[in-house]
Amino acid sequence: MEPRSLENIYTELYLELLKSLATEDPGLEDLLTDISLGNLLNSADGTIVLRQEDLTAYGTPTRRHLDSSTSQKLLTEVNNTLEIISTLFHGENHRAKDNSLNKSLPDSIECFTAEIISMEEQRAAHKDIVEALVQQINEAQGQYDGAVKTAILEVLPKYNQARAASIDLIAATIEASLQRLNLIRGQSQRAFYNHHANAIPGESKSVSQAIARAYEALKEEEKYLAAEAQTLDHQLQEYDTLLQLVDSGTSGYKQIIEDWAKTKRETDECRKDLRRLGWTGD
Repeated sequence: MEPRSLENIYTELYLELLKSLATEDPGLEDLLTDISLGNLLNSADGTIVLRQEDLTAYGTPTRRHLDSSTSQKLLTEVNNTLEIISTLFHGENHRAKDNSLNKSLPDSIECFTAEIISMEEQRAAHKDIVEALVQQINEAQGQYDGAVKTAILEVLPKYNQARAASIDLIAATIEASLQRLNLIRGQSQRAFYNHHANAIPGESKSVSQAIARAYEALKEEEKYLAAEAQTLDHQLQEYDTLLQLVDSGTSGYKQIIEDWAKTKRETDECRKDLRRLGWTGD
C-alpha cells in the first residue's frame, strides 16, 4: 500500500469534519455535496485533492459563502481537530499557548510519513536478509542431514561389528570361566571323596562314605607321619651323639680338630719364614 500525500489526508479530514457538522447544521449539506462532487471529479486523474477552483466551478452561487456563525463553528471544529492531531503527534509537549505546534503539524505529518516509508524500506531489507538466512539455513540443514546419514551408514556398522566382537569375547570368557569352575568342582569332589580312576561305575556316594574314606586317608597319613617322625628322631639322636663326641673333654674328635688347626697354623708360619729367607718351593 503506497503512502498518501498530505493533500489527500487534509481532504479526507476536511470531508469527515463536514460530515459531522452537517448532522447539526443543515446549511452545510449543500457545501458537503459540492466538496464531495469536486473530490470525486478530481479522483479521475488520481489527485483526490480539494481545490478552490473546483468548488467555485461546481458549486452554486448561493452555496459559495457561509454565514459568520457557521464559519466560526467550522473554524472551531477545525482547530479542535488539529489540536487532537497535534496531541497525537507531539504528546504532552503540546501544551503551548501559541499555535506553533499546530503550524508545524504538516511538517510533522510529512516527517512521520517519511519515517514510515523509511521503516517500510528497512522492513523490506530486513525481510530480504531473513529470507536469505532462512534459505542458507535450509541448505545447511540439507547438507548436515546428508552428513549425519552418511555418518550413520558408515559408523554404525563398524560400531556394531566391534560391539558384536566384544560380546563374543565376553561370552567366550564367561564360558571358559564356567569350564574352569566345573574343573575345580570336579577336582574338589575327587579330593573330597578320594575318588580313583578304577572306582566302580555307578557307585553311589554319600556323606558317610565320604567321611569314612576321609578317615581312612587321615589314618594312612597318620601312619606316614609317624614313620617319618621316627626317622627324624633317629637322625636327631645320631646328631646328638656326634655333638657329644665333639664337645666331650679334651680328647676325641675335638682334640683332633684342635691339633690339626695348630699344625696347619705352624706350617703356614714356617712357610712364611722360609720365603723371607729366599725359599721358592711349595
